[in-house]
Amino acid sequence: MESRNAKRDVKSVGPQEVQERRELGLGPLLVGAFEDERQFDSHQLLHAISASNLESIAPFLAKDKEIIFYGIGDQRAEAVRLAVKYRDEGYWNVKLLDGDAGAWKAAGL
Repeated sequence: MESRNAKRDVKSVGPQEVQERRELGLGPLLVGAFEDERQFDSHQLLHAISASNLESIAPFLAKDKEIIFYGIGDQRAEAVRLAVKYRDEGYWNVKLLDGDAGAWKAAGL
């Protein structure tokens, strides 16, 4: 129940919009919300980093950096959890990637 309410508090963005922002040089940070590196490797989108990599670089990121989390299947809940966690830590520009792997790949992600 908590993740449903939390998800409402986190904005979503479509894959086409993410790709357009990249083309404009706005460079949102795309983060795969997978519990282990093998899962991340299997579902890595173009230029995405893993959640563990984000954890190591987060102290060096500006609080207004656009961070977009994604997950597939059960990992979508992990994407919501991480988005809420980072938002609560002061990173106010966190979002969730809408759609599924097919839509993401079609958009060039």
